[in-house]
This record gives sequence, C-alpha cells and structure tokens, in this order.
Amino acid sequence: MMEGHFITVRPGRFAFVRPEGDASNLFVTGSALDALPHVPRRGDPVRFRVAETRDGRRRAIDLVLTDQEPTP
Repeated sequence: MMEGHFITVRPGRFAFVRPEGDASNLFVTGSALDALPHVPRRGDPVRFRVAETRDGRRRAIDLVLTDQEPTP
C-alpha cells in the first residue's frame, strides 16, 4: 500500500490524493469516499492501493484513513 494525503475532497462526489514523494494526484471515486468511516478533510493522511483503468488512468482504491497528524 502507498501513503499520501487528501488534497481535494468533494464529499459524496470525488477526491484527489497525493502519494508521498510524488507530484501527481490520484482520483478517488465517490463510492470509495463513502466506504470510509467519516468524510476526510484536506490534508488527512491516507493509505491506499493504485489501480489502473482500461484507458490507462490511475486511481486510488482501498483507502484507509491513518492516525497521523494532518498536514496544515
């Protein structure tokens, strides 16, 4: 699993996470957000796996919120 932080969150719709040490952002679907125990906020730390869609786009899946302090 990779680690990163939420950089954009639109509850119930979508989010983006940024993996640690990477400049790219990964898309998170609304259904993946709904599976979390609470709505994440920008900066909240998260662990996830990366999946590639048929058209070559990468997405964050199997998200798990971690207990670290969020980045301001």
